[in-house]
Amino acid sequence: MKTWHELRGFPLAVRLLLINQLGVNIGFYLLIPYLAVHLSKDLGMSAAVVGIVLGVRNLSQQGLFLIGGSASDRLGARGVIIAGCALRTVGFGLFALGDGLAVLLAASVLSGLAGALFNPAVRAYLAQRAGSRQAEAFALFNVFATTGALVGPLLGSALLLVDFRIAALTAAALFALLTVAQALVLPPVEVPPAEGGVLADWREVLGNRAFLAFALAMVGMFTLQNQLYLLLPGGAQRATGWDGAAGLVFLVGTLANLALQMRLTRALKERGARTRWIAAGLGLMGLAFVPPMAVAGLEAPPGSAGAAVLRALPVLAGALLLYLGVMIAQPFVMELIPAFGRTGLTGTYFGVFYVVSGIAAAAGNTVVGWAMDTGDRMRMPWLPWACCLAFGLLSAAGVAWLHRRRALPERTTAEPEPERELERASEPEPSAPDEETATDPDKTPANGANLLTDNPELYEARFPDADRLAGRWAEDCLRRHRAGRRVLDLGCGTGRDAAQLHRAGRRVVGADLSTAMLAYARTHHPGPEYLRADLRGFDLPGAPFDAVVCLDSALLYCHTDTELDGFLASCRRALLPGGLLVAEMRNGAFFLGRTELLDDPAVHGFTWQGTAYTSTTTLSVDRTAQLLRRTRRWSADDGSPPHEQDSAWRLLFPQELRRALTAHGFQVLELHDGPGPRTEPAWQEGTAPGAFADGDRLHLVARLTPTD
Repeated sequence: MKTWHELRGFPLAVRLLLINQLGVNIGFYLLIPYLAVHLSKDLGMSAAVVGIVLGVRNLSQQGLFLIGGSASDRLGARGVIIAGCALRTVGFGLFALGDGLAVLLAASVLSGLAGALFNPAVRAYLAQRAGSRQAEAFALFNVFATTGALVGPLLGSALLLVDFRIAALTAAALFALLTVAQALVLPPVEVPPAEGGVLADWREVLGNRAFLAFALAMVGMFTLQNQLYLLLPGGAQRATGWDGAAGLVFLVGTLANLALQMRLTRALKERGARTRWIAAGLGLMGLAFVPPMAVAGLEAPPGSAGAAVLRALPVLAGALLLYLGVMIAQPFVMELIPAFGRTGLTGTYFGVFYVVSGIAAAAGNTVVGWAMDTGDRMRMPWLPWACCLAFGLLSAAGVAWLHRRRALPERTTAEPEPERELERASEPEPSAPDEETATDPDKTPANGANLLTDNPELYEARFPDADRLAGRWAEDCLRRHRAGRRVLDLGCGTGRDAAQLHRAGRRVVGADLSTAMLAYARTHHPGPEYLRADLRGFDLPGAPFDAVVCLDSALLYCHTDTELDGFLASCRRALLPGGLLVAEMRNGAFFLGRTELLDDPAVHGFTWQGTAYTSTTTLSVDRTAQLLRRTRRWSADDGSPPHEQDSAWRLLFPQELRRALTAHGFQVLELHDGPGPRTEPAWQEGTAPGAFADGDRLHLVARLTPTD
């Protein structure tokens, strides 16, 4: 029930792809495990020819994952998924209809290429469409995949009682049905035009050393998963003397997966960094080989069913622990992979991951095979089990080491995201960092005593952002325009939005002038690097960046053209050629003829730590200075005296801002009044940028034009 409840919470397209994996694994496992027997016994082929056919299928899939990933990024995951299922339909159909070597090789190539196409594409689609529930989506993916891997061989065994061709045609029909369902249900998605070539994409991914290190560390997960089909079934058979005992290994795993996967993922997602759970899962996978090691080499005595059952228990316990380790680690591994880079390369990252980890796992399996042979020859039956224990512990240690070095994009429990604060040392008087409503705060300069700047906890209580709209909107802009990973968040305040971008896989530097806010950000929102800087003129270590983000009207504390030029010149120095500037602010044009925000004082109140606070705010337009001035008077019921603060924002007009950006070498890609994180209605994933610039907020995306 838990699984179906979780499934219903996803969009129809995601639900289809999750159930699709059940069909994919049923179709695959009802045919492929029996292909070698068909080729050798039914068709009379030699072992060498059988090896060639099977090798071509494996090479076509494992060797071409990178092609499938790039196709997903460049052409769109939907079309690649449909094409992959269609190719597998044709490939499995050829296995049923063809007996000649040429036809069988073509069937092998097509069925392998199909897997190379839709495997990375499906994972990329889930990563991009599941939003903040990626871990749950990949957990469900694991449930359906495991169930299909159990049902497929059982169905294949039954169909083989009739004929191999019936099994092959059944598998082909199943993939044909999946192809039609995907064509009908998966919505077309416009793919932004790619910048650069495919080789440049590959170089970018392969140049990500942290990602490659993580993929290599996964050698333990893939090597040990393969033992579900090699070492553990063999151990169960030797312990019981019954060939059917291997099926118990898969039955135990499937039942555990159905009962526990979603509960585990949901519980662990709420408890700390995902990378720690990946390391813990890998460690548990290694420890799973300790119980079977205890009975390694013991043969079941003839006729002793009770003793056989007792000897099978350690093997089944090991299988259960191995499945539990996979359940813990795998959803978070899949969730983490796209966080290493930009959204436009999600498929490529999955493709490279499976190529690198597949090669590493092949080497790992070779070591396990050597240990099995050596153990048999030297009467050391415990050796392959000990080898697997070492693989698991070494992989766990590798991930833990990468986590300690902060080399991995951290995914932690999402927290409410309030707004941020930015100081200006030149402000004549302090001011509070909020706006006229709790849903529309702006950053404010401060100099001296400032109620909210000096109390970041109070600031967050005053301006919660439970849906994390500001950070999510900024990340959406970065992804749509294919920004790289290194991001500078100017005016980071309490660090909430910087942390959100960090959780999305960015390498973030947060900059602010408030030392109190920076101290709070380092403590409460670790991950980004936090530095003190003035946005009107800065040169920061860590430059150049792929993008600069400046939210919540921080840019409007550039009160003069000189200060605005200083900001844009600093951004130009800080950005790589082609880098993005993403900003969100008040719209000066809104105040042309509109007075609804100016007519009456706005009164707001809230309670924090037992004290009731009330603010009375008055706005006025200084037309000579082109500033929106604010006076706010704070009072509290704790007996403290009232506190008055003054602040101001530059009233920038859309065409004025566009001209300034152009003068500094920026090309304006988007300039509109919404939807955005502070608009009504608010921005949501998938919402297209607006075409007007008349509302209260102004949203900007600009690209630094590369110079010759």
